[in-house]
Amino acid sequence: MILTAFCIASASADAGQHERIVIGFREGSMQALGDADLSSMDVQVVDELTELDAVVVSASNPERFMEEVSQCPGVRFVERDIPIYALGMPAHIPDDQRYAEQWGPGAIGAEYAWNIERGENRVIIAVIDTGVDYTHPDMGNYVAGGYDWINNDGDPMDDHGHGTHCAGIVAAVSDNTRGIAGIAQAGIMAEKVLNFRGSGTSSLAAAAIRHAADNGADIISMSLGADEPSLIMEEACRYAWEKGCILVAASGNNGSSPINYPAAYNTVIAVGSVGRTGLWSSFSNYGTDLDLVAPGESILSTTPGNTYTFKSGTSMACPHVSGVAALLLSRYPGMSNLDVRERLTGTADDLGAPGRDARYGYGRVNAFAALGGGEVIPPTIEADAGTVVRGEKITLTLTGEGYREYRISIDDAGMYPIIDPDQQGILWINESAGRNET
Repeated sequence: MILTAFCIASASADAGQHERIVIGFREGSMQALGDADLSSMDVQVVDELTELDAVVVSASNPERFMEEVSQCPGVRFVERDIPIYALGMPAHIPDDQRYAEQWGPGAIGAEYAWNIERGENRVIIAVIDTGVDYTHPDMGNYVAGGYDWINNDGDPMDDHGHGTHCAGIVAAVSDNTRGIAGIAQAGIMAEKVLNFRGSGTSSLAAAAIRHAADNGADIISMSLGADEPSLIMEEACRYAWEKGCILVAASGNNGSSPINYPAAYNTVIAVGSVGRTGLWSSFSNYGTDLDLVAPGESILSTTPGNTYTFKSGTSMACPHVSGVAALLLSRYPGMSNLDVRERLTGTADDLGAPGRDARYGYGRVNAFAALGGGEVIPPTIEADAGTVVRGEKITLTLTGEGYREYRISIDDAGMYPIIDPDQQGILWINESAGRNET
């Protein structure tokens, strides 16, 4: 039994990307795990399945862990905790060459969301960063209209790499047999406020935010931040919000509280990072102002010069949320920025303590649920008393708390359809005595 604990310690020595592993024990052997000193290991017990004589752990070096633990006495089997999905709606797996190396889209339900909405280029995401390499083959969704605030010209070419990486996560061209797939096939506007070293100022960021809001940006994605507040940046965020923009920002990479600015402003959706297993990333800033978390560890994306690189940080988590916001606006053009914000937070996968908490906010963003794929919203129908005379024009108004497509049909005898003049829907009504319809 002590050997089992030793094997876990040995197999977990090398730090890396955490992954969920299931360990099945022979009868009576499971209690050995309780004797292990896991505090000194890079292993966490995620779940104890006592009825199955098994436990689920999060291991930082899954390949070595599985190889060594499988040889330990008392262990019946060891395997990855394989994701499963509801049948009936297949996942859409893009044909992009390196998509298999992207774990982020699958973790946020994007592969199922893409069966509902892929995104439209008319929805514009302003990436406020180091610029974007718009010549990259996967940057086909790039649109003009941004600005280079570092060099004061209209050419926001990336000379650092950070901005191109964030742009790829949010909107790299999908299903083009090359590279990666972005979360949404939306338009990318580049606002360059960080130089070749990756640094800039709050005044330039504020100017870029206002410029993006005034030049057609629907979503403003900001994978940048500062430790202290700035009035000029806060006012710019408020200006963009009041113009209807959705603002998203990274929480910061100090692994401390509170979160950075502009993420902490109440007009901005603050995004922290989680790893592949859904556990909080140790570098991710946290606090009461955090709204959501998203994949931010070992994220593959575009970099200048037709290249691709893995990066980690809340900077990588932020564009995942921006991409889901773009899917929502593509599917439901009438949504306000408040609608989108409430939809994102209201459909997130709750992680950590129940409800909103400092490390996970409302939870991990879920693209499929946000688009309505994970639920059915029951309608409530109310009708005013009165009659409708044949040939009269009637107006139907549908209101609800969520965005969802409905088909209304009734099959009872004596029903027949009235079609509205714009052919936008059919209402089945009952023919009553006196040739009046109610």
